[in-house]
Amino acid sequence: MFRASGDEGFIRRMAERHGVADHVRTGPTVTHAEAVREMQEANALLLMQGRRFERQIPAKAYDYLRAGRPVVTPASSESESRRLMESAGLPHYADVESPDEIAGQRRCLLADLNAGTERRPDPLNGRA
Repeated sequence: MFRASGDEGFIRRMAERHGVADHVRTGPTVTHAEAVREMQEANALLLMQGRRFERQIPAKAYDYLRAGRPVVTPASSESESRRLMESAGLPHYADVESPDEIAGQRRCLLADLNAGTERRPDPLNGRA
């Protein structure tokens, strides 16, 4: 679920282009408490970070760690968010500019979820 994305049409077009439209939903803004509840109920979470912002860690990253769900992190290898997810023991990351890497990590995560072997964050290592 992409909440308050600012451009739902773009997200839908990208999801269709990459063959994941059945897995992508958009919706309006909700309260922080509702967003956290949704994170805790999700099968997995997605934390994308463009190169322009690689020295920042969004507050959402810490919410994701606290939610205790698997996370796929498309971000550069220099991204602080990626480093945080790695330190929390989360193995699914890909270069944000590589659709093939992102798709590969999505497939790996889905296989892990289906096998019941998905990795969840270690909040002590991730400083959550």
